[in-house]
Amino acid sequence: MLLVAEAGLSGGEPEAHVRAQAASDPALLAEALSLLSADRASFPPLDDPEPTLGSTPDLREALGRLRGSPPGQLGGFMVRELIGAGATALVYRGWERDARTEAAIKVMPCSDEDARMTARFEAEASALSSLWHPGIVRVFAAGVDPAPAGKLLWIAMELVR
Repeated sequence: MLLVAEAGLSGGEPEAHVRAQAASDPALLAEALSLLSADRASFPPLDDPEPTLGSTPDLREALGRLRGSPPGQLGGFMVRELIGAGATALVYRGWERDARTEAAIKVMPCSDEDARMTARFEAEASALSSLWHPGIVRVFAAGVDPAPAGKLLWIAMELVR
């Protein structure tokens, strides 16, 4: 619906935009507000005003364990050398086992109890994998694999040298 798309691009509060534009048509107003509500419910982890990510003592410890004992394989990807590190994840060079495609594999440790972080990761991975532009790396695959002290969230993407 064009009205809902315009509301999202209006730069202000989408609901206020819809109410102003559809005030004279109760059926249109109800439908547009319903669509806005459904859109917000579809991606709650991304809209969370309090980020679940951050460098905590537990995360720093998990990153240290991961650095000392990298996963040999995640999904269909062989994980090899560490090429980067950040506050919440490590990035490895590796390759897709069957296609022999080289990849950058971002790995983030997560506790089994942190459902919010897993949901946010899965929503972001899904959004990233649907993007295509020459200036954006391609996402090959993403997943959640078990680890000795929780789980590993990972995303394999095009390796840019």
